[in-house]
This record gives sequence, structure tokens and C-alpha cells, in this order.
Amino acid sequence: KSMSTYVSDCYDSIAIFLCIHIILRFRAITAKRTIPALDKYWEAVLELLWPRFELILEMNIQSIRNTDPQKLGVLDTRPHYVCERAADDSKEVESFQQLLLARTQEFIEEILSPPFGGMIAFVKEAEALMEKGQLDRLKNEEARITQLVRGFSSTWKQSVESMSQDVMRSFTNFKNGTSIIQGALTQLIQYYHGFHKILNQPTFRSLAVRSELINLHHLMVEVASQIREEVVSSLHLTVHH
Repeated sequence: KSMSTYVSDCYDSIAIFLCIHIILRFRAITAKRTIPALDKYWEAVLELLWPRFELILEMNIQSIRNTDPQKLGVLDTRPHYVCERAADDSKEVESFQQLLLARTQEFIEEILSPPFGGMIAFVKEAEALMEKGQLDRLKNEEARITQLVRGFSSTWKQSVESMSQDVMRSFTNFKNGTSIIQGALTQLIQYYHGFHKILNQPTFRSLAVRSELINLHHLMVEVASQIREEVVSSLHLTVHH
């Protein structure tokens, strides 16, 4: 009766959930010790707890659905730090790691798109035509290629710095943020390598702007330096706070 009174006015889903698991554990212990006298009691208490637990969750869900985000003020949308903190060898962590990798790759493509989307689109288009032996269809794209080469050369450092700062602000987990930055810059180098390979094809070898391409090795060294600076800067900021 006491439990029934308490549960009927309880809105703490975690407390109810813990009670359920405590009872399940007790029930397992009494079963192991062949003590059936409490079986009906355990069942009666579980019949009180499960419906209440489900009701509280339904109320939580409905509350979220009815909420106007505009009235909540400034929200921190970054994932909580506890999301990286789990046993690495569990099945749950493995499935979430796979989801994280997939979403991370999608996120990397998204953050590369605003500053480097033109070059990326050209690389993908040209590679698809190369596979079909139709690269000559782009031989009249000199103006577009010139703009891409010069645009990259003049803005890539600023774009990378801005992108790195955005990532570190967006992810509370320092290790995760650093991993995303490294993945994004690695992907950027791969795209620029593809850009080099395309412009080395006979179709484009006569283009004067090819001489303005950044040396790939030089770009890799510069990017590595950029990563170190951003990571060290972010680490100092994290420690300071």
C-alpha cells in the first residue's frame, strides 16, 4: 500500500527504473536460493512500477512534442561529455562508434562544402567523366578551373582556421573535436590531390594556371602545422576554463 501511494505521485522515471531493476535482482536471488514465498510480492510491485514508468516516459515524450523551442532561450546543442565515456568493449559502444563514424564522415563533407564545395564538385564531376573516357567534355572550362585554383590558393588557410575553430566550439569532447578536424583536413588533402591528378591529364596540360597549384607536399606540411596550432590553442582554452 505504501509503495502504491508513493508510485501514484512519482514523476522520477530514473527512480522507478532503478526500483524495477532492484526488484528483478532480488527476484533472481530468491529464485537462486529457492525461496518462492516472495514471488507474488515481487510480481505485485512490478505491476505497480512498470505502468507508472511507461506513463512517465509518455508524459516526457508528449512534453517534448508540445515544447516551443523559441521559448527555451539559448540552448547548448553540443553532445554531453558523458556520451564518449563508456566501456570500449561493450556491444552498445561498438554500435554507437559505427554510427559516430558514419555521421562524422557526413559532417566532414558538410563542413568542407561551404569553403571548398566548388573544387569538390569539379573533382567529382571530372573523376566520373574520366572513368567514362569523356574528360574532354570539360576542356572549355578554363575560366572555372582558373577561379578554383586561385580561389583555393588565396583562401584555404583562412577557411581551414575558421572551420577548425567552429568544430572545436561545437564539440565539448576535445578528443572527438580533434579527430573531426584531422578527418576533415585529411579529406581536403585527398580532394586537392584529386584536383592535381585531373589537371595533369592531357586535356588540361596546356592551362597556364596549372603553375599556380599549391605543391601537394607543401600543402600537407602547412595543414599539419595548422592542425597543431588549432589543437594547442584549443587545449590551452580548455585548460584555462
